[in-house]
Amino acid sequence: LVRTCLFIGMITCFTATSYRNFQKYVEGKSSMTESMVHIEEPGEPLPTFSICAEPEFDTEFMENELKVPPNLFLFTSILGQVSGLTSFPSNLSTDGNQTLEDLWNQTTIKPDIFAINQTHIVDDEVVGNSSDVELFDPINSLWYGRCSSIVLKQPRKANERLVMIFAFLGESTLPNDLVLLIHESPGARFSLVPGDFPGKGTKEERIKLGELKILGITKEVKNLKTQRDEGKCKDYDPEDSQAKCYLEQVLMTRMKNESIIEDCNNVTKICLIPQAKDIIDILDLDQCTTKNEYDCMINLLKTDPDLRNEVCPNPCTEITYKTISKSLPQDMPRWAILMMYYKSNYYSLLEEYLVFDFSAILVALGGSLGLFLGFSFFQCAIAMINNVIAFAKKVTGNE
Repeated sequence: LVRTCLFIGMITCFTATSYRNFQKYVEGKSSMTESMVHIEEPGEPLPTFSICAEPEFDTEFMENELKVPPNLFLFTSILGQVSGLTSFPSNLSTDGNQTLEDLWNQTTIKPDIFAINQTHIVDDEVVGNSSDVELFDPINSLWYGRCSSIVLKQPRKANERLVMIFAFLGESTLPNDLVLLIHESPGARFSLVPGDFPGKGTKEERIKLGELKILGITKEVKNLKTQRDEGKCKDYDPEDSQAKCYLEQVLMTRMKNESIIEDCNNVTKICLIPQAKDIIDILDLDQCTTKNEYDCMINLLKTDPDLRNEVCPNPCTEITYKTISKSLPQDMPRWAILMMYYKSNYYSLLEEYLVFDFSAILVALGGSLGLFLGFSFFQCAIAMINNVIAFAKKVTGNE
C-alpha cells in the first residue's frame, strides 16, 4: 500500500511539474540581457536629425498680406487651432501663383542658413564642403511643418563636439522654437511623412533663438532576437524604416486608387496637398482647391497604426537616443546654436531571450523524469532486497 501511494504521488508530481513547464514554454515570456559595447575606432557619426520650426507658419503674413486663414495648414496639427480667420480660400487654382503649394512656400518658417562645421545649407542646397553632411529633400509634415533632414557622416568619438548654427536673416518672422528630431536611423525620417508620427526611437528636443543648447547623447540598441525568430519583426536597412515601408506599400497604393475617395463628401478626384509635396510621387495630379478636397486628402494620409503594423512589421533592431541637455544664453537673437556630442565611447546593448525556451523545457522534463525513474529504481531495489531476504529466510527455515 505504501509503495502504491508513493507511486501515485510521484506520477501526480511529475504531471503537475510537466504541465507548469509546458505553460511557461507556450507563454513565450522573454527578458533582456544588458551589456556595454565599445564603439570601435574612429567612432561613429552623430545621429541623423531633422530640424523644423514652430509655429510652422507665418500666420501674420497669411492674414494681413495673403488674406488667407492663419489656421489653413494647422487645423490638423497637434498644436491646435490658431486664432483668426476660419474660412478656406475661395480663389485657389490648380496651377499658377495661387495654389496651396504656393501658400505653403510663402508662409512656412524655416532657418535661412544652417552652418555645420565647414558646411553651409542655404535654401535647402549644400554650399561649400559637403563631406560632413548629406541633405535630403525637405519633408512637409502635418505636425511640424517644413522639416530639413540631415545625415552627419563624419565619425566622432566621445566628447568630440559638433557645433551647428541655425540662423534667420533679415526681417523674417521668427518661430517660438526650433524642433530638433533625432532619428534612430536615416530611414526613420519618413515617420514625418504626412499623417504619420515620429518613430518610437525618435527623440524630440527644442531650441530657442538666442540660446546655446549643449546636447549630450547616449545610444541604446535593443535586439529583438525572439521576435525575429518568430517572424514578428523585420530587419530594415538604415535607409529604410517601418514608416518608409508604409509610405511605399500603403500610401502610394492608396493614392493610386480612385475609389478611396468614396467616403469623402463632394469630392470627385484625388488631389495634391503641399504636405505631400516630394513624397507622394504621382504625375498629373492637380492641387486641391476646396476645403472638402483638402480635408479628404488629410484624412486619407493619416496613418492607420494597425494596418501599418500588419503590412510593415516593427523593426527587429530598435535604436533609441537618450539626451542630457543644458541651455545657455548667447548674444545672437536670431541664431539658435546647438552643440552635440556623444557622452561615451560605449553604447548599451539589450538582447532579448526566451525565459523558458525549448532547451529549457527538455531539461525540466528530463529532470522530473529522471527523478521519477530514480524513485522507480529505488522501489525496484527495495523489492529485490525484500525478495532476497524472504528467500534467505525460506532457505534457512528449510535447513
